[in-house]
Amino acid sequence: MRKICRLLLPLLCSSGIALFPSQANAGSATWSSHPENSDWSNPANWMPQTIPDHQSDTATFSTSDERGVLLSEDTPIGSIVFAEGASAFNIAAQGAALEISGAGITNLSNTMQNLIAGARGGRSAGAGLIRFTGYATITGPVTITDQPSPNNVGGYGMTIFLHHANAGDGHFVN
Repeated sequence: MRKICRLLLPLLCSSGIALFPSQANAGSATWSSHPENSDWSNPANWMPQTIPDHQSDTATFSTSDERGVLLSEDTPIGSIVFAEGASAFNIAAQGAALEISGAGITNLSNTMQNLIAGARGGRSAGAGLIRFTGYATITGPVTITDQPSPNNVGGYGMTIFLHHANAGDGHFVN
């Protein structure tokens, strides 16, 4: 048996097969009260320092001195929660897709929260998308705005609901 292990171990290592799973840089997290910048994809902006970017993750927002959050790349998320007493946030998917597939958006604060599907103009033109799937719903005061790109070049942001997802308490501006 030892001889087989001595023969197989070098073979597995040289073939690139992982013996131990690598840790992903993803997980549920809370937006920092003092983040480095407005980039959703910067782990330093979250506590713990990870990026909530998986369908099983929850992104929680409380109070922060940076309330404009920018998604510049496609981001799947299970749910977004605005805690009691949360600051008023503007979360913008500009030229990127935010897919919410778990519980949806829950706003426990008395403050209107804003999500923006915005298009990006210029050479990197592309429409922003906010997509609710599965049974995702909006609970509490949330406004979603679909915006055109600057100078109307690059399309128009869009929000869609698929499967059993629903708008719940959401307010919409098109």
